[in-house]
Amino acid sequence: MKTMITHAERRAAAARFDKPKAIVGAGLFLLALVMFADASQLPPPPAAGIGPSIGLRFVAALLALLGIVHLIAAARRGSAAEAPALGPMNWKAVGWVLAGLLALMAGLQLQLGFIAGATVLFIATALGFGERRVLRSAAIGVALNLLVFAFFAKALSLALPAGPLERLIFG
Repeated sequence: MKTMITHAERRAAAARFDKPKAIVGAGLFLLALVMFADASQLPPPPAAGIGPSIGLRFVAALLALLGIVHLIAAARRGSAAEAPALGPMNWKAVGWVLAGLLALMAGLQLQLGFIAGATVLFIATALGFGERRVLRSAAIGVALNLLVFAFFAKALSLALPAGPLERLIFG
């Protein structure tokens, strides 16, 4: 037997659809398609099989996945009563992250290198999220940024800004 959907039920279903999330999801998915198209225009990878296009394709795949998840979340939105209440903006945390970004830009301009600048950004972001163990954050930041720099420099053959630490480690 066929069930009939009433006008009120159709309106209630449409009210549950989260249009802003859908717009963000569609935008992310479209950006992923553009990145895939751009990656196909890059030269083929060298003999090892890993080149600049692989990183672009990886990021595009992640953006496509995020877009799809946003679209699913937009369609599955519950009632407004289920949504958590937002508290006041944490301007101190925003300030820490912005300060970290400015420090990264300053470090790159002063030729301190990617690892030093990105580590300062990592520490500032951790402070913004409430982490107070600065030395621990610095150690994690240096380790992660060494891996990122090595991946870009060695695996992808892409140059990130090198400073004294990068020249010491990677020559």
